[in-house]
Amino acid sequence: MIPIRAPRQPGERVKTDRLDARKLARYAMYGYLTPVWVPDTTQEAIRDLVRLRFDVKRTMQQHRQRLNLFVMRHGHQWSRSRWTQAHYAWLLDLKFNHPAQQATLRASLDTLADIDVRLTEIEHDLERHLATWSWQLVVQSLRSLRGIDQLAALTLVAELGDLRRFNKPPAFMSYLGLTPSEHSSGGRRRVGEITKTGNSVARRILVESAWTYRFPPRQTHHLQRKSRDASDYAKARAWDAQKRLCNRYTHMIKRGKNAKSVVTAIARELAGFVWDIAQHELARLETPPTH
Repeated sequence: MIPIRAPRQPGERVKTDRLDARKLARYAMYGYLTPVWVPDTTQEAIRDLVRLRFDVKRTMQQHRQRLNLFVMRHGHQWSRSRWTQAHYAWLLDLKFNHPAQQATLRASLDTLADIDVRLTEIEHDLERHLATWSWQLVVQSLRSLRGIDQLAALTLVAELGDLRRFNKPPAFMSYLGLTPSEHSSGGRRRVGEITKTGNSVARRILVESAWTYRFPPRQTHHLQRKSRDASDYAKARAWDAQKRLCNRYTHMIKRGKNAKSVVTAIARELAGFVWDIAQHELARLETPPTH
C-alpha cells in the first residue's frame, strides 16, 4: 500500500505490489515519506479518556450557552461572573410566566448537573491512571510552566506523545500549526495567518496558556505549589519562559501589535519550552538509576 502523502504522478494508472515496493523504496531513499509515530496501548487509552473529557466539556459549554440564550430571551440578565454558586442560585430562583418555560429551566439545570457529575468522574479517572503512568514525570514537569496545570499537561502529553520525534523546536511548532503561512514570489514576501495544521487540541491549550504571560513574571504560591513535583531543570526552564515570554508580550504590545497575534506568537515560543522540558524528562526516564 502506498501512503496517502506519497507523491503521485498525473496519469499514473498502473498499480501492482512490485511497482508499489519500488516506489516506496525510492521515496524513502529521497526522504519523500513522512514518518508516523504509533502510540502504545497505555498512551492510546489515556488519550481516548482525555478526548472523552474534551467532548463532555464541549457538551457542557453548548448547554450553558443555550441556557444563557433562553434566560436572556425572556428578559432576565445576569451582570456578574457566570456559573458560580451565586449564578446557579439566581437561576434556581427565576420565575417564568408559563409552566413549560419553568420546566425548560429545571430540565436544563438538571442536565448541566448530570454533565458536571460525569465530567468530575472522568477527571478522577484521569488522576488515577496518571498515578501509574510511566510518563507521570513528564506531566508533573510540564506543570511548572505558567498557564499549564495538571489537566492541560496531561492533555498535551496524551495528545502529542513522544516529542523526541521532533529533532528541533521549529519542527514541533510547525506540527502544531503555530507557524505563519507564507506566499512569497520573486522579491516580495507575504506572511499570513498561522497554518493551523496538526493537533488542534494541543494548539488550543497552548494559546489559552499563552494569555497568562501578559502579566509580569513572578513566582506566586500557586506556581510553586503546582510545580512541587517537577524536576529542578523544569522549574528553571519555566522561570526562563516567564522572563522571556512576559517581556516579549509587553514589547510587542508597545510596538502596536494586535493582542491576539501577540498571544499566538507567545504560544509558538511556549511550544518550544514544552518541547525542551519534555525532551529532558523523557531522557531521564530512559537513564538507569545510579547507586
